[in-house]
Amino acid sequence: MNNNWLLGYLEGQGRFSIVMKKSGPSKRLQVVADFSVKSDDSELLRDISKLFGGKIYSKSGAWVLKITKLKDILKVVKFFEGKEMTSKAQRETFQTWKECVKLIENKDHLTNEGMLAIATLRNNLHFKDKWNKKSFCAVKAEIDPCGMYKIYGEIPKGCRGCSEGSGR
Repeated sequence: MNNNWLLGYLEGQGRFSIVMKKSGPSKRLQVVADFSVKSDDSELLRDISKLFGGKIYSKSGAWVLKITKLKDILKVVKFFEGKEMTSKAQRETFQTWKECVKLIENKDHLTNEGMLAIATLRNNLHFKDKWNKKSFCAVKAEIDPCGMYKIYGEIPKGCRGCSEGSGR
């Protein structure tokens, strides 16, 4: 597979995403870097998956290659780094996505500050999309629901959002 052709194809058909969801028994907010490619040609996606990893799914009459494992995401980053994309918008999207991936790779997403940094970047990444959209403010409220009360130095009695309130 020719690298220039693959770059053009992935630039046109690929999608860089950061998914934020509650998961596991703790229902803690988790972050996953995602690269997806949609095609009518499952063989082509199999060939691409041999290069990067990921899983192929059938969705609405088409096929989707979804890459989410960090080791595979890093292969995608390496492929796109240093290559000149035609689309300025896709180039900017990749750069923002790559910053999020770096935070995840460094395990910064496990801290409140890192999670908020990713939420801020993600606002720019998904400016047109509403699916799985958690704004910075929604993430901040989820991470620290009593944050505004703490600023003013008083947490109301019965606060259920944090362990500092008398409600827990």
